[in-house]
Amino acid sequence: MPTLQRSSVGRYRIIDFVGAGGMGEVYRVVDTDSGRIAALKVLTATRGSSMVERFRNEARIHSTLQHPGIATMYGFLEADDLPCIAMEFVDGETIEHRIQMTGAMSVAAALPVFAAIVDVVSYLHQRGVVHRDLKSNNVKIDGRGAVKLLDFGIAQSHHTPKLTTDGSVVGTLHYLSPEQLRTGQAGPHSDLWALGVLLYEMVTGIMPFAGGALGVVTERLLKGSYVPASIHRPEIGRDVDRLIARCLRPSVDDRYASAEALLTDVRALLPGERRTPPRLALDAATSGEIVRHVRRHGALGASIGAAALALAFLVWSLGTPDDTIGGDTTLVSPNPPSREVLPARPGSNSPGELVLGEGERSTITLIVPGGIVAEVVRDGRVIGTTPFRVRAPAGMEVTLLLRHAGYREEHLRFTMTVLDTEFQQVLLPITEPDPQGFALWRAPRAPSLLTPVALHG
Repeated sequence: MPTLQRSSVGRYRIIDFVGAGGMGEVYRVVDTDSGRIAALKVLTATRGSSMVERFRNEARIHSTLQHPGIATMYGFLEADDLPCIAMEFVDGETIEHRIQMTGAMSVAAALPVFAAIVDVVSYLHQRGVVHRDLKSNNVKIDGRGAVKLLDFGIAQSHHTPKLTTDGSVVGTLHYLSPEQLRTGQAGPHSDLWALGVLLYEMVTGIMPFAGGALGVVTERLLKGSYVPASIHRPEIGRDVDRLIARCLRPSVDDRYASAEALLTDVRALLPGERRTPPRLALDAATSGEIVRHVRRHGALGASIGAAALALAFLVWSLGTPDDTIGGDTTLVSPNPPSREVLPARPGSNSPGELVLGEGERSTITLIVPGGIVAEVVRDGRVIGTTPFRVRAPAGMEVTLLLRHAGYREEHLRFTMTVLDTEFQQVLLPITEPDPQGFALWRAPRAPSLLTPVALHG
């Protein structure tokens, strides 16, 4: 629900509410001076100096970008003490919404959209901008089929001030790269990782590292351990598997050298594209990996049967332990009593909040995709509903249960780190199988999955 109880902001008359993000809310508005329809992003989060500066940073970066795949920015303004960004209004639906409504996209439908996204990211990187929040909810497809990349709220540029504390992590957990989890640092290769997650989500309808407790998800992310997309849908084919795998390699040096290199291989898989070697393919990191395979074996090739592919994946996984699916891990640490529990207010966007421990705390926001409002249970008592925030010191273990009528209960057990992020937990209908049920083995138990990263300054 929108929090603004007004009909206009400055010269912009509010038509309707579009949606809310981490820092603000977006409204469809009309510029009363020009009559132009626009989108107005309003900072509605706690308006401390750091949040306002981050919002200004978003405006600074956005104002320098001119690309068909990026909504045009019209200006930054402060009206009635509300910082606002006015920009082109993009009608249409996000990729996340499309997947929720119609399921996974076919490869033929997904690749042109993905190529357009990678083209935008390549443009950003050439201008020294790292998006840092590439995800299906930040990409819209308008009524004409044009693709637009949204939300530069946590983007970084060489020309903008440092706004993130050393060691802290920003972003959406399921899209975070191993280097972001370990150090809090994100660069162009972190965007390439997120692109691999996004393509996987587009063609399978699920996240590559989803399922299980937070610690298990984090272990999978750190190791790059996931079930290949073609296991879920054999028609996806091995070439798309290879492309995703190149993006999701744990070491940045093993991923594509650039978004432009990735784009070369994506375009090679598009229907009707000429299968020619890429220019400047001087080494494996410069791309051409997929192109060379396509020249040898034909575009996309015939998909092998699901059983054979599953067997091949099992053999490959057993031979490369760093690429296996993570097993259950028990993390033991003290669990001091709760200081306060603030339940969600009816009709509010603000999540309920569980505050634990003393001193410096990090925050994890629990979200259930698909608009599901799940009950959050602790020690047998309902303490709120999703979205729900947990604030606790690094190293503290938290155990919760999520439940919703008609869905399996999901037990969450995780150890807090310095991560300030959101965790999306999928709840499975009682009648459907677990999409992660393909794992026939367990990885060796790690002594520690979530090592706290020290904060500096």
